[in-house]
Amino acid sequence: KLYSIDKLMKPQGLEFMKKNNKITFISSHFKYPRNIFYDKLKNIIPVEGYGKIFDNKIKDHNSSDFKKIDILKNSRFNLCPHNILLPGYYDEKIPDSFYANTIPITWCDKNVKEDFNPNCFINLNDYINKDFGELVELINNKKNLEKFGNEPLILSKPNLENECDFLKSILEKI
Repeated sequence: KLYSIDKLMKPQGLEFMKKNNKITFISSHFKYPRNIFYDKLKNIIPVEGYGKIFDNKIKDHNSSDFKKIDILKNSRFNLCPHNILLPGYYDEKIPDSFYANTIPITWCDKNVKEDFNPNCFINLNDYINKDFGELVELINNKKNLEKFGNEPLILSKPNLENECDFLKSILEKI
């Protein structure tokens, strides 16, 4: 399903506060750092796992019998760390969580703020050096959580004009 920029530019609201106070984690592996995040978070709040690592009958992402959006709709949080910290590398995980009205708990570099509003998701990169202590307070505080629902994921409409001009200049040289 395609994303609606207009929807991503509006706060998701507080629907997630009515959901089960648990984390959904959809993953195919427990390679570092996912194993660390899973181990730490399951001691703070229940984590429900889906995917190849939790069900050996699943061979790959396309052979599961569930849709991500349907599973995310049942949880307040989605543990959705990226596989690697690379500036500018952000995939579907954060917008998918936002679309499902869950709070994304991700792991990405600080430059994510160039593409997404860091006030509407939890970046584990901000808590890892503090052994996740402040994260416990954040997750268990209703007022803190409600702040996430009042923030849009995207603060300004993307503009590809500069990129298009750049590509046009390259094509004109060919």
